[in-house]
Amino acid sequence: MQQALLPASVTNAPATTTTSAVNGNATITNRVSGTMSHNETAQFSTNNSSHGPHKPGTLGANNSNLGNNANANNGNVADDATHIRQLQEAFATADKTGTLEKKMLTPAVCRTDAMRLWRDVLNANVYNGLKVIQLRWCAMQSAGAKLLADGLGNSCMNSLETLDLMGNEIGVSGSRAISQLLAPGVDLDSFQVQDSRSVLAAFEHTSRIGCIKTLVLSYNCTSDAGCGYLGKAICISNTINTLELENCEIGDNGCKYLRRGIERNQTIRVLNIAANRFGDLGAREIQSFLLRNSSLAKLDISRNRLGPQRTMEIAKGLTMNRSLKNLRMNINRIGARGAQLLAKMLINNHSLEELELSYNEIFNDGVQVLAQGLVQNHGLKRIVLWYNGLEDAAARQLARALHQRSKQAHFRNDMVQAIAESQPSHFFIVEKGGAGGGAAAAATVGGSGGKQQAAAAAAAQNKKSRHHSSKSKPRPHPETYPICEKIVDYLPVYMYFEVDLSHNRRITKNGINALLEVAASDSIAIRGLKELLSKDRREREIAALAKTSLY
Repeated sequence: MQQALLPASVTNAPATTTTSAVNGNATITNRVSGTMSHNETAQFSTNNSSHGPHKPGTLGANNSNLGNNANANNGNVADDATHIRQLQEAFATADKTGTLEKKMLTPAVCRTDAMRLWRDVLNANVYNGLKVIQLRWCAMQSAGAKLLADGLGNSCMNSLETLDLMGNEIGVSGSRAISQLLAPGVDLDSFQVQDSRSVLAAFEHTSRIGCIKTLVLSYNCTSDAGCGYLGKAICISNTINTLELENCEIGDNGCKYLRRGIERNQTIRVLNIAANRFGDLGAREIQSFLLRNSSLAKLDISRNRLGPQRTMEIAKGLTMNRSLKNLRMNINRIGARGAQLLAKMLINNHSLEELELSYNEIFNDGVQVLAQGLVQNHGLKRIVLWYNGLEDAAARQLARALHQRSKQAHFRNDMVQAIAESQPSHFFIVEKGGAGGGAAAAATVGGSGGKQQAAAAAAAQNKKSRHHSSKSKPRPHPETYPICEKIVDYLPVYMYFEVDLSHNRRITKNGINALLEVAASDSIAIRGLKELLSKDRREREIAALAKTSLY
């Protein structure tokens, strides 16, 4: 209490502190002008003791720590200078070759904490020759993706075509930053897909919106929220044609966001959404964009546990689709029921060329149904059936279906037409009508009023010829067109077809012989027979050794 009532002249008295080192111990001496009471002395001692006892060498250790920190800072500055120099050299080389790969850099330069150096180097220079950037599994994370996107937006937006960031854990915020490269100048947070027409009107005189053609974001935990930004960007971009989102934890909402963008985009041709976790609603969203998009040519939906029910939704979309050429549905457990649904789809869809159904537990029943669909389909060129537990019955059924398919009349007619169209002036006759016909009709008119009737007949003939000229088609030449049919008779293959039956170990020599016969007579490529033959030969050798063994 007395301390609180001391006059200001005493409490504000100037003080000096002297520090000296005696035998390694820090000794503090306080000299205060004026007198200090016993309470002040005790309080001062208590405050000093609260900081802990002074140990020998403490001051020297602190000084050494300061020195180490300074050396560390100098080391970091030196490392940054080295990394910047390495980045500049790599970008200069990539600007000439067009490709920047991870192997051109050290691992330390590709991590999150070094991405700020990428941004600085990219902002300081323009690399118009850089077309491909491949940085897979670099532990970039979301912060690094933001810095990289910032630098690329200022340096390479006129040339960059491929951006591969597989396995970098960029998350939702990183996906948003990368999506901004597809739609520069558009605020993806406030943009709504329903307003895409008004936004695209602002780019009316712009030939390219964005520059990236191939974007690989697989294994990045993009999730549904990240797909929301990607769907908006796809809706705006007119350059993107390949999007890979394998194993990105995409659910039903993610499929909905992607559907909104894909059904409004007419440049995307390849979509990979394998190994995700969407359900029935996501399958319906895929069905929707298959019905509405007319540019998608390759779709990979493997490892999504579709089952028969979701396969039915996708088959409905494929029935009316005319653009998709390649479909991968491996490891989806569609079973025989799913194979039956796809067989019905093949009857109506003649544009699909490649179908992969490996690891789907189709077994014999499913293959027999697929074979019936193949007979009525004339567009499919390749089917892959690895690891489906097929036996001889399935192999024989498939061989019969392929033999019937190769002899279908439409294959023959298509080939005859193709040969004739290669030389249309030789194999077709183009009918010519018009003024000649009108003149002939006018010449046959005579008698009183002949001129008026001739003029009317000529006008009618000209009108008729004009009406039919736009719809008239060249008809086959009666003398030369049969030559095309004779040419087809000597061709061994009506339409190329390839079947891959690798790793179906239950197919024995009976099924192999049936497939070999079809492959020899119809020139149909049967893949996997070499493996099956070697397996069958090993079994025969083991059986022979068992019979002749002495033990």
